[in-house]
Amino acid sequence: MAAYDIPSLRKLISLKLQNPQNETSIDLTIPNNLGITPTFLACRNDDCHTLKLLANRGGVDLTEPCDVTQFGTILFYAVYFRKRKIIEALWELGYDLERMPCDKFGRGALYYAERRDDGELLAFLREVIGRGSVWDFMAVLIGKVVRGFLVRKRMRVVRG
Repeated sequence: MAAYDIPSLRKLISLKLQNPQNETSIDLTIPNNLGITPTFLACRNDDCHTLKLLANRGGVDLTEPCDVTQFGTILFYAVYFRKRKIIEALWELGYDLERMPCDKFGRGALYYAERRDDGELLAFLREVIGRGSVWDFMAVLIGKVVRGFLVRKRMRVVRG
């Protein structure tokens, strides 16, 4: 990848999506000449849309290191740069933020938030982790909708 900005990265993603048969045409996991990967660039610029495209349609594994030294994952850099939108996007993509490793040693997001001594970010991370997985959240939401529907149905039967 020779581009360094988000518009050119989105253009590369759209080119890859236009030609899905040729999977080898554009590899979105390869860093550019400076060692910057598309996932790192999306994180640094707080661009959730591009990150979601990379994960969902670009075939990028967000649990893999995204820097030239192969040290930190996207979650590590989201915590390091205090990118709440990126952390929220990872949760929406279904990643388990409590167990997802941040570095090659397997340390997690809470470890790095505590090391940064950032109480606000630590509280935010605990709140997001406390939600459980997005699938659990959706199951509870669907359950509420179904229960509401059944209650309304019973009310019609009682009235009618």
